[in-house]
Amino acid sequence: MGQQAIVASYFNGDIKQNGNHTKLLSPEFFEMWGRTAIAENGHYQANGYANAWDIMPSDVEEKEDYTLVLEMTSQRLFYITFFVSLVTMLFVAILSLVLVKWIKKR
Repeated sequence: MGQQAIVASYFNGDIKQNGNHTKLLSPEFFEMWGRTAIAENGHYQANGYANAWDIMPSDVEEKEDYTLVLEMTSQRLFYITFFVSLVTMLFVAILSLVLVKWIKKR
């Protein structure tokens, strides 16, 4: 991932937050696919509405410097179904054109 501007920091600068960005049409879009989720069992609801995770050092292989990427799996499913729908629509359109030309020849 490329270097991004820090928009906030917490705990005297120990935790830094980068800005939000979309990677849908960039080469890095598939970078996280196939990676294992960490701390899935440590997920809980905080303050009655927010998502929170307890991330232990063992979850990140005892590393002190790492990047966490939050990604909604339902959003990934949306991208997959959108792509499948787009390919299907193109296939149907091409098939329709071929069929119309074939019928006109007969």
